[in-house]
Amino acid sequence: MDVLDRLVPDYMERESLMTVSRRITLVCAATVGALAVVAAVAVAQRAATHTTPGFTPVQLGHGVDAKVVGAAASGTTLDVVASQLEAKVNDPSIKSVAIRQQAETAAAAGGTQVVVTTSASSGPAASEASWKAELLAGALRDIAVAKGLTTVDNFEVDQLLPDGSAKPVDSGFGNVVPDEVFDTSSKATMRPRISAGLQSVDLSPISIDFAQGIQDAPVVIAKTTAPQKTIDASTDPTFWRQALGGDPLDYEGYFIEIVDASGNPVLISSAAHRAGSSSAWIQPDLQQPVRMNPVPTGKAGG
Repeated sequence: MDVLDRLVPDYMERESLMTVSRRITLVCAATVGALAVVAAVAVAQRAATHTTPGFTPVQLGHGVDAKVVGAAASGTTLDVVASQLEAKVNDPSIKSVAIRQQAETAAAAGGTQVVVTTSASSGPAASEASWKAELLAGALRDIAVAKGLTTVDNFEVDQLLPDGSAKPVDSGFGNVVPDEVFDTSSKATMRPRISAGLQSVDLSPISIDFAQGIQDAPVVIAKTTAPQKTIDASTDPTFWRQALGGDPLDYEGYFIEIVDASGNPVLISSAAHRAGSSSAWIQPDLQQPVRMNPVPTGKAGG
């Protein structure tokens, strides 16, 4: 798998949910669908402030502090830190976290890889489990840098199948700066801020919780009474800044699921900024077709 860009691999289809994932590379995100356009604009705006074009890692947070990041775990080896982060994420759908050495091949760079195995196999639960695995992997990578441990070169998320086997559903760090510091506000401060933001875009908060890699990342479920209107509004970056109570890039990550009046998901968007990854899913019958205008060639028929 190309770790620089993943465009709707066939193994990402989960019943009625199709997750579109992308990696942050260079100074932008790969553009995949309407939500990806929004993400690309946001990343480019932030990256333009902190980086120069090329392969310079993108800084998404407002600062870098290895001491703060290193203090997030007391372990002195990758295995111990991985175990500590697994306990911190504390999600029963994450079944194991393993450190492996990957051989260099024509298709893979090789090196040290963290493999997170999840049990959730369908629907929003599978998307959230994969996101939490990304949070964990990004946190491990950053703590390893901060503590001077073995470099974590790559990550993979495997999904357990009913027959006991596992298949990869996610992999590859984006080109982001390590040891970033994101929003340090308390949960008590973030929760009402996000609640007010959701209501400002005509969403009703159902739950606002938090997951943790190194810092708090909001996990939001909200209801819309006008799904198509919400989808249309979500193509504007302002929608996400309002809905999440501030710039989405200020958080270590976020997971937001928007459901209709019957509780069916219509939109799922997530990001794990330490891993340089993000995903988006829109209910298929609400997506707007991508229209491509032909470029005139001056010849008949073109």
